[in-house]
Amino acid sequence: MPQHPLDNKEKFQKGYLAIFAVIMVISVILLLVLSFSVKSYHSILNSRGMYKSNQAKALANMCGLKQIRDLNTFTGSNTLTLGSGSCTYMVSDLGGTNRQVNSSGVINNIIRKVKIMVVSVAPIVTVSSWQEVADF
Repeated sequence: MPQHPLDNKEKFQKGYLAIFAVIMVISVILLLVLSFSVKSYHSILNSRGMYKSNQAKALANMCGLKQIRDLNTFTGSNTLTLGSGSCTYMVSDLGGTNRQVNSSGVINNIIRKVKIMVVSVAPIVTVSSWQEVADF
């Protein structure tokens, strides 16, 4: 018995429908993969920036206090380069053994600043307040 021409057309259309459905499913999967990849990439960049920021803060925290510990009569300012970063500090004598330390840590243009109030420099450095500041 001869095949009716519409039977072939329906099979052909069903084949297109199946191919279209597969293409749509693959497109959605690719879109999800791309979305997760972009999100992961931004997360990595954010983590890296946070890591550098924490390094800059560590430099600022340690810089001036190290100088006071090494030389408890020190007042003035200095800049140290450590690895890929640097720190600048200023130690002010507030009378007696009181000192104020303004210190900035810089890594890859990320700047963190701390203001430290010291009440004793010998025999150990004693801190009364320690805070991160926007500016001195």
